[in-house]
Amino acid sequence: MAIGLFGDHSAENVARLAHGNAVMASFTRGKGTVFNAGSADWAYGLDADRLVQRVTENVVRKLGASG
Repeated sequence: MAIGLFGDHSAENVARLAHGNAVMASFTRGKGTVFNAGSADWAYGLDADRLVQRVTENVVRKLGASG
């Protein structure tokens, strides 16, 4: 995750993600992709946490409907 959010997995960037994280996974099989944030509290981070906003933007951009 540090690479996706910050560009590298330096000790400093990994430490930035050490607390307050939930399980997150995605996988693709055939033509379908599943993303799971593993948290009912995900929405609470949308207003105040830029990292949660960034991940959400990336997921919506990648998996959102075209058109």
